[in-house]
Amino acid sequence: MANVSSPTQTGRNRRNGSSKPRRGYHRAVTPEIAAAICRRVASGRTLLSVCGDSDMPHHDAIYDEMRRSPSFAEAIARARAESAHGLAMQVVEIADAAGPHDNPQLVKNRWPSSERGWSQRTL
Repeated sequence: MANVSSPTQTGRNRRNGSSKPRRGYHRAVTPEIAAAICRRVASGRTLLSVCGDSDMPHHDAIYDEMRRSPSFAEAIARARAESAHGLAMQVVEIADAAGPHDNPQLVKNRWPSSERGWSQRTL
């Protein structure tokens, strides 16, 4: 039986012989990859959708790194908070831009002060 080396040693994918390295769990979370993950999450994407990108490690590797590195876990939490803030601001903009021909229920309620206060407290 021939000695089969790992894809990282030969640059070849053992499963299908492709010259592309296999995506997945074995990929390390370097500081550059961590920064890219945080940027993508902060832009509004979910962590799982970011991990689905071909240049990103498997989500299990990300969660393992979050358990090992409190600073990485905090960076992800900050990115998620930025994402939530951006989404809340979009909701406010959409509600403020509603005209008479838009959703009648939204126009009728027109963001009561209690809801606007909620959005300002959470942002």
